[in-house]
Amino acid sequence: ILLDSLLQESFSRQKKSKKGKKNDFDTVYQMVLAAAGNSSSAPKCKEGDADDDFKKTITTLEKCAESIDSACPETSDSDLSSIDGCVKAAEDYRNTFIELLLVTVPTPDQICSIVTTSDLK
Repeated sequence: ILLDSLLQESFSRQKKSKKGKKNDFDTVYQMVLAAAGNSSSAPKCKEGDADDDFKKTITTLEKCAESIDSACPETSDSDLSSIDGCVKAAEDYRNTFIELLLVTVPTPDQICSIVTTSDLK
């Protein structure tokens, strides 16, 4: 549970970081578009019409920010709050486990009692 929550929290930070970079390709797009005669619908190179790969590159760059927006939606505050609550619950459980079962060395009967009557159930 703790690892999953921490991974979700990390993923949320990654998405936010990527979303902040969504316009990083605008300059490249403008350069490629200029090289194609400033036409994304009918790009031309010096040798004539641009090939399909060139057209795909222009389309990909043109839609880059939009693609990042749709692929990296921001995590809502309620989701982050839920993740934080899950992390805290997992940490509390781990601390209780360590305190009850690892700090002291209980007998098998004590372990059964601890597991059935404590916060570990």
